[in-house]
Amino acid sequence: MGKNVTRGRASRRRLVLGAVLLGAMVAFVYHEAPDNAFHFDDFPNIVEYAPCRMERLSLDNLARAFLEPAMKFRPLPSLTFALDWWRGGGEPRAFLITNVAIHAANSVLVFLLLLSILARWEVKRASGTARGFVAEGETYKPGETSDDPAARPFPAPETEERKTAFHAARSFPAPETEERKTA
Repeated sequence: MGKNVTRGRASRRRLVLGAVLLGAMVAFVYHEAPDNAFHFDDFPNIVEYAPCRMERLSLDNLARAFLEPAMKFRPLPSLTFALDWWRGGGEPRAFLITNVAIHAANSVLVFLLLLSILARWEVKRASGTARGFVAEGETYKPGETSDDPAARPFPAPETEERKTAFHAARSFPAPETEERKTA
């Protein structure tokens, strides 16, 4: 039990470290973004739209920004625009810092989602329920069923014939191409 607890803590530390590093990389890539200005749809949706120009933080102003969004059916961006306007005094920097933070958070969330999907796939694969992968040159499709061992979602047990065929196929030289002939 002691080893599993230690292994679990180390795994969590690596996960947290990976997420922090990913967030830091996104922040580094976009580090110059806050120095930009408003452009394109920022003018009608933020600069010229009164509910987003929140000078004083209050529930009434927040409700107005949320309930009267500049973009139909998108009240959350209008709410964050109003908060950014209040926080930054209408300067683009506050909006762009929020944008970078959202990008970093989304990158971390996608990272965690992919880890979760891969972990579940690995468990299914280990239990014999995963389908749709390539092994030893054979393609298996989801839902494929047959009494034929070669059509099973996982390769049939290794036989000398399969080993020989697989290794023989790998030993053939690659076909000659024009690029190789001239090199």
